Amino acid sequence: MTEIRGRIRALLWDKDGTLLDNFSLWIRRERSLLETLCLELEIPEELRRDAIESGLTAIGVNKGRVDPHGELAGGTEASICEALANALGVFGPVPGQDRFLRLVRRHLNRIISDDNSTVPVKNGVREALEEASQRGIPQGLATSDSRESALKELAPHGLEPFFSYFSFGDEALRPKPDPWCVLEFSRFTGIPVRNILFIGDSPVDQATARSAGAMFCAVLGGAGGREDFTDETIIVEEPGELTGLLR
Repeated sequence: MTEIRGRIRALLWDKDGTLLDNFSLWIRRERSLLETLCLELEIPEELRRDAIESGLTAIGVNKGRVDPHGELAGGTEASICEALANALGVFGPVPGQDRFLRLVRRHLNRIISDDNSTVPVKNGVREALEEASQRGIPQGLATSDSRESALKELAPHGLEPFFSYFSFGDEALRPKPDPWCVLEFSRFTGIPVRNILFIGDSPVDQATARSAGAMFCAVLGGAGGREDFTDETIIVEEPGELTGLLR
């Protein structure tokens, strides 16, 4: 990590699997969503188990784990819904894109509201955020999640004030792995992309940083493992390890 010490002038964070340890919770919610959708779409009872597993596979959930290259790890709300619709369409009629998206939002919002689970912050996150803040280093958040969902997950932990820039999946002109969010953060802060450190947990995040010309740091414990990143990638077990680079 010493090769980038002194070059970092801004941090751009991914959310899911990087700031928040939320994939196990999301898998549970997506399964509940699929169970509800099977009932709503009147998929025959004898086909529902296969439909649910097909839906989970379509968004990148295999054997209870999130595929670092799958939709749940790096897709947008729209792309995840499209994958679900395509999977469930094999088992019966599915509404058009806009109607299906509204259907998913309605049921998922109810599931989240009924769940009341607080997504835990990953170890070392607050230390890294506070260190950067104290040193006057601008920080941004670039997530494929929607604005409403992302802010709802951040709110219980008071993390939102650390960020001066946000890129949400339902508002981004071009979603990750397109470099748009990094380039916009550079324009917003006036800091060259070569001095921006993108911090994420998946190959999609790495591709986003590299295509923009930014530095990249992979945080383990999210979607990706060591084997999913290229050899030259800076890898940390938890975000708190980054504080040493900022001092």
